[in-house]
Amino acid sequence: MFQAPCVPNFAEAVRVRSYAVHLGPSLHAQLFSAVVLNLQKDARHIWAAGGKACPAWVPKACNLHHFSAEELDRKLAGRKVMMVGDSIQVQQFFSLRHMLRKVIVGPRPPAWGFFYTRSGAQFQLQAAQFLTGEPCCNHFEGQSLEVLDTAEWLQYSREADVLVLNTGHHWHRRDVSFSNYGTMVRNVMQTLRRHYKGVIIFRTSSWGHHRCAAIKVPLRNAREALDFGSLDNDPYHWMSPIFREHMWGDVAAEMGMTHRFRFANTSMTMLRGDGHLDRQQDAGSENVFDDCLHYCMPGVPDYWNWVLYNVLLSLEFNR
Repeated sequence: MFQAPCVPNFAEAVRVRSYAVHLGPSLHAQLFSAVVLNLQKDARHIWAAGGKACPAWVPKACNLHHFSAEELDRKLAGRKVMMVGDSIQVQQFFSLRHMLRKVIVGPRPPAWGFFYTRSGAQFQLQAAQFLTGEPCCNHFEGQSLEVLDTAEWLQYSREADVLVLNTGHHWHRRDVSFSNYGTMVRNVMQTLRRHYKGVIIFRTSSWGHHRCAAIKVPLRNAREALDFGSLDNDPYHWMSPIFREHMWGDVAAEMGMTHRFRFANTSMTMLRGDGHLDRQQDAGSENVFDDCLHYCMPGVPDYWNWVLYNVLLSLEFNR
């Protein structure tokens, strides 16, 4: 009931060929340094692939419609989509911005987290590491899991027709056992039921792959992905939100919200351990590290938007 139109069989995902990614002077490429430095204050998530060799990868037996910027523009004419989440969601937003570049008409000059298209469709990004409590992730004592009515992202979301949520990879810093994750989900959904009348889409979380620098081609199946997920020794708890995200659908069903809740199931990209940002360097230092959670762009975030595109096409708007 809550799935995207297609959830591919992991074993049927295949490697097709290799190609070199060379980002030209496109809006997509120009924005990344400014985007990341504004958000992260360092160079850890500069996401352009540059000349890195990236695999062209197509999941087999997948009944997803091919992405069409023009078709999505028609579908969302006059409507507003808001994407809320952490730096992974920021990647998805700017991937979508690039994929819709043919139909984007403003604003001029470009704004950081907002654009609109020929049909009057609007797309807005609201960065939030958590959906509850304070936006800062440094001091957690006294933060509330219950009070969302004044959350900044919620204030902006009330005018949106579609709300795309994803957050979870920072949750271990607040609750290492994830024992309160379900409470958070329930309180977010209760608040949205009271204050938000549009469609809610939850994008499933991206997979981190430990030792990603050793992964040179897409993985063959879910077992390989789990092996690199390091379930027995995962200091970042990358798998913890993924194994709990079914709660969003469960709570939507309990609250009678299934008519306006969807999952964008992006789990097929668990096989893309090869697409991460390896060999990154801290700004102003010689420290080199592997970012095995974020992805090169263009790349895996485009597949998340391929799934999101199909979910959006399936919607029937009531207002």
